[in-house]
Amino acid sequence: MAVYTVHFYFIGGGSHQMEVQADTFSQVSMSITHNRDGWFGKQGDLIQLRNVERVQIAESDDGRYRTGRF
Repeated sequence: MAVYTVHFYFIGGGSHQMEVQADTFSQVSMSITHNRDGWFGKQGDLIQLRNVERVQIAESDDGRYRTGRF
């Protein structure tokens, strides 16, 4: 299992960053895109995805970001 840093950019401005544990980059990416009208995160740190314009995901070990736009 790896740690991924997910940076959310909101429609109209603002951003939020959180760390997520997952086996692969694809698991993180798919859980965001398949839940587009719902929520992402864990109790106490939830993001309403319908307010998100762009997402960057980085594996914390290598620090390289991959960007996705909704």
